[in-house]
Amino acid sequence: MEKHIKTLGILHIIYGCLRLLSVVGIGLCLGGLGYWSEHAHRPAPFHDFAGLAPHQIINLVAYVIMSAALALGVAGIAAGCGLLSRKEWARIPALAVGVLSLLKIPFGTALGIYTLWVLTQRQTKQLMVS
Repeated sequence: MEKHIKTLGILHIIYGCLRLLSVVGIGLCLGGLGYWSEHAHRPAPFHDFAGLAPHQIINLVAYVIMSAALALGVAGIAAGCGLLSRKEWARIPALAVGVLSLLKIPFGTALGIYTLWVLTQRQTKQLMVS
């Protein structure tokens, strides 16, 4: 199981870094869309949802998505580092990130299943140190 814990730690670090990279991509795409929406020519003042202009809605959605991806990326990297040093505290964040990754088909699902399998083994619990 030591080999699986090490592999899982590396995979969580890589996947966390990819999530952080996605924050940049989301920011660029949705930021550009918000900028375009703000500067589009309209015949009259345009408000859509709850008195917010479209660019404000796009920016709000972008911030929410980016915040979630940032939090999961940082948590994944921290959990991966903790798993590499076999710290007991790393099991809970790794399980949380793994469960949330199940929704990201196909790679997140594979990582989530592997995380659940490795971290729920009795041998894994014995190998983790406080």
